[in-house]
Amino acid sequence: MTARWDNAGTAIPAGDAEYLVDGQPIAEYDNWINYNLVTDIQKVIDDVINKFNANTILKADSDNTPVALTVSANTFVGRRATGSISAMTAAEARTVLNVENGATADQTGAEIKSLYELEANAFTDAKNVKLAGIESFADKTDTTNVNGAGATMNTDFTATSFLYATSDNTPEAKTPSEVRSILNVEDGAIASVFADSSPQLGGDLDLNGHNILLDTTPGSNYSGNGIKGTFTNGNSVSVAFGDVCFMASDGHMEFADADSATTMPGLYMALETISAAASGQWMIMGVVRNDVWNWVKGAGTLGLIYVSTTGTSGNTLTQTKPSGTGDQVQIVGAAISEDVMMFKPDYTYVEIL
Repeated sequence: MTARWDNAGTAIPAGDAEYLVDGQPIAEYDNWINYNLVTDIQKVIDDVINKFNANTILKADSDNTPVALTVSANTFVGRRATGSISAMTAAEARTVLNVENGATADQTGAEIKSLYELEANAFTDAKNVKLAGIESFADKTDTTNVNGAGATMNTDFTATSFLYATSDNTPEAKTPSEVRSILNVEDGAIASVFADSSPQLGGDLDLNGHNILLDTTPGSNYSGNGIKGTFTNGNSVSVAFGDVCFMASDGHMEFADADSATTMPGLYMALETISAAASGQWMIMGVVRNDVWNWVKGAGTLGLIYVSTTGTSGNTLTQTKPSGTGDQVQIVGAAISEDVMMFKPDYTYVEIL
């Protein structure tokens, strides 16, 4: 150990043996040691004190590395979940303490109630008043209570009855007959024939000076409007839309053929594909559209349509008048356009001799 400062003692020579005489410390060496020890301690104290300003504390972020930390007003000092010791805001301190802003330990019942009622769907005094107005064991299906409130119940109605009010706030059940009387309509009445896909007359139809209008420009292929009937296909093969047939002795439809009087007259046109021995719709008189047709219109006999001498499906109509001996000439309609004809078969037909 060597001397580091000037002092009033004598520095200890090198070697511990130099420090002792007969096992006792040499006094002049003791003076030197004490002096230097006090000097060193005072320097440490001075160094530490000089590093502290007002409102400063000592902290160490790692072992043996203390530093000064000045704390501002209204600031906490602590350590968050991560990181080092540092100043903390009030919000950060509340997070560490796990308390809410403004929390108190002594809230009154009224304060707690006031805060609770701010929540959505809270049970409030107003709701308590409403509950107080409901009778004990109240039954929503109780007839007396429901009717007393001006409402109606299922038990107020019988089958096929209606709810009707003769005046404000007086609903009551009415039978269908009573409702028809109120509406001034008869039983079975319809708003329009168009709305009923199968209307039926209760008596004779009186046109009252008016007309039945046919659609002479059908909007879709394979369509027709006019007077129709349901008949059975008596051929051994199917009939197609537009095939003209005569009625055989059994009342069934067979292909009309102008080659012979026994297969005439053609009075019915198939309005759909109908299998052999099956029933279907047939036009008796009306407007028919088939886009396969290519009729010619014109004056005189130019636009007339006849039963052909072919007599097979798809070939029963022609605009060429039969001319062979024994052929039957029957007009069954006239062209309205290239693919539309007026089907109005003539009951009169002549045989060429």
